[in-house]
Amino acid sequence: MPPLNVGFLSRGVLLSLLAFATPAFAQPAPVASGSLNVAPVASANAAPLGSYVMHGRDTLGQPYRGSARIELGQAGLTLVRERDGTASVHTGQGVALRRWGFSALDTPGPAGTRTWARVTASLLNLREGPGGDHPVKSKAVRGAALLVVGQSGVWREVLDRDGRKRWTHGGYLSYETREVDGAAEVVVVQDPRGAWAIQFQGTLPGVVERFETRSNALVFLGMGVGATHEVWDLRSVQGVDVYPITDSEEDGVAEVLGHTRDFDEPNDLEGFLDDLGLSGEPREQVKEAISSLGTDAKDECARLAVVFYEAERGDRTLERLILSGHCVGTSVWGDDNGSLRFTSVEKLCEAFPNAARQLEDLMIAGCYSQSLRQVDKWRARFPNLHTFWAYGSSAPGSWTGATIHNALWEEATRGHEPGLVSRVIAIGTRKGENVATWNSVIGYEGDAPLRDRSEVEADLAASQPVVDEFAAGDREVEDTQTGPLRDHYRLVQEILGNRDVRGAERERYERARDFTIRLIFYDHPVRERFQQAYAEELAAGYRDLGLPQAPDFATLGRKDALAEIEAYKAALDAAPRPSAAARRAWTLLSDGLRDLKIEVVPNEWV
Repeated sequence: MPPLNVGFLSRGVLLSLLAFATPAFAQPAPVASGSLNVAPVASANAAPLGSYVMHGRDTLGQPYRGSARIELGQAGLTLVRERDGTASVHTGQGVALRRWGFSALDTPGPAGTRTWARVTASLLNLREGPGGDHPVKSKAVRGAALLVVGQSGVWREVLDRDGRKRWTHGGYLSYETREVDGAAEVVVVQDPRGAWAIQFQGTLPGVVERFETRSNALVFLGMGVGATHEVWDLRSVQGVDVYPITDSEEDGVAEVLGHTRDFDEPNDLEGFLDDLGLSGEPREQVKEAISSLGTDAKDECARLAVVFYEAERGDRTLERLILSGHCVGTSVWGDDNGSLRFTSVEKLCEAFPNAARQLEDLMIAGCYSQSLRQVDKWRARFPNLHTFWAYGSSAPGSWTGATIHNALWEEATRGHEPGLVSRVIAIGTRKGENVATWNSVIGYEGDAPLRDRSEVEADLAASQPVVDEFAAGDREVEDTQTGPLRDHYRLVQEILGNRDVRGAERERYERARDFTIRLIFYDHPVRERFQQAYAEELAAGYRDLGLPQAPDFATLGRKDALAEIEAYKAALDAAPRPSAAARRAWTLLSDGLRDLKIEVVPNEWV
């Protein structure tokens, strides 16, 4: 995606356009067959003049980071850069930055009117010719800007983000026009190697500045069963070079760096660290990142470690990252897969600091993954982070809207316009109202107004009696996504997002969060997974105490289960010397089914 394709619009106009949305399958609006003001162009995506934040290396190979302003004058294109408060002017053949190269114009382009079209459908087919019988060659997501270069009836000929001519129905477009005088025309064209260069419209300069630039690659780590579907959509619909990290066929096993490793085996883990050539503190940090996880998540963490390792060495670019899965704000996990804790990602950042400094755009595609505190945490781990997309409450699933959100985020992060990563681009999509974003231009945009801490705490206290009723089994959850227990859970997440909640107080609210979400899913699947995982240990405890056969806790409602737990405790207290198996069964029953502690009931069960 060309990053600067909407830069000629003012921020107010841009945001109003981004907020404009129509259903993906709505009937297209009528389109007049009269002529549009279009002009032939050689390449797409008019880039604006204006101010930017830039970093990279200049044509002399010197590192640069600071602000910059692109201007046009009699001498052609001028890039005014500011470093440490001192402005320096570069003109002539151009200045190379890590993302953009700027070149002067020899011959002005044609004057006239340029017509741009904003996509209003969720996904818009771009066809080979004007008509529904022509094959679909690519797609454009809602909010994308297309340059209109021709028309045939209700069909519009447009240039897609790669500068290719395509046709689409004009009813799914809203239009903006711009008068240009030729001299001020700047366009983005694609380098055959995959980089992007900025050149003037018209006769192109004899020498085009080549430079290291942002690729369109991203790393997608998905813990859920729908991760492969999301990867397919990014590749096939968005045309993105995705490096996928998804669930392996065998738990905890992955082929990395030419070896098949079982990361539950200490020798395999040590061999993997040897392959990375790590020693000292970085070695211990990567080792802890992997070994601290459950079996099912170790392989994903190891593959992510390889990405960081390659980025640290300069063998790959790590600029965009998606972490996808179920989430409560501390990890991402999948059904029938492990849980990748964010603390393990933080350990990788410590072990590979140069790789961590590369990351600029982060998306956590999971529920309750965004808050001001989360922003602070991720910015500390990724010092050059420019944008963060996550969710203040529930997120869409892989087949219920996640691919649309992935596409919107991907389109907005292709280039260096952090302000485009705004929650407004998700308005009108499923669960788009739950998107919360942060970027280095606008700042934090939450899914709800930030409330005073005392107000949230008062609401929590008022709803606690209802939670106690569910905890005692006096009430049952009718809908896991709505109702008083879910409302209480949202309040707990809200207070945890407060920057001022720290120490023992934070730990108390974290325990409340973990208990409440497990209580919501107690009937399904928590009690079923508990029975599957611990049936043999429970049977041994009951047998050693001389009790009848252990009940099937998967079939007991919470009230009956609590009564059974109390009966077991009475038998345990009456035993003169209870066995280790009997004490172990008590720990499972009390910490697990009764108190719903994460040590016994892991995140993967909710």
